[in-house]
Amino acid sequence: MKTAASHTGVVLRLMALATGLILATAGTAWAQSPITVTEVSTFSDSFSGPLDFDCQHELYAVSASGSAVLHFTFFEETGRSTSSSSTRARP
Repeated sequence: MKTAASHTGVVLRLMALATGLILATAGTAWAQSPITVTEVSTFSDSFSGPLDFDCQHELYAVSASGSAVLHFTFFEETGRSTSSSSTRARP
């Protein structure tokens, strides 16, 4: 009697394990990889001109440069997206 009960328990555990493995592999097979876009850009600008104050008529010169990174991830199956960006300016 104990032998039959222990075999039933083993069979049920094996069936549960097999079902879990089948569902786990099916879930990963259907999952699509997300769409990712990463864009890196650099910029620089310089300009000069006179100061338009009443008491000062000096020329000025300004130069700036930097870089920007934009990362965007879109998950088609859920319709959700994430994005992040960073900008760094150098004097």
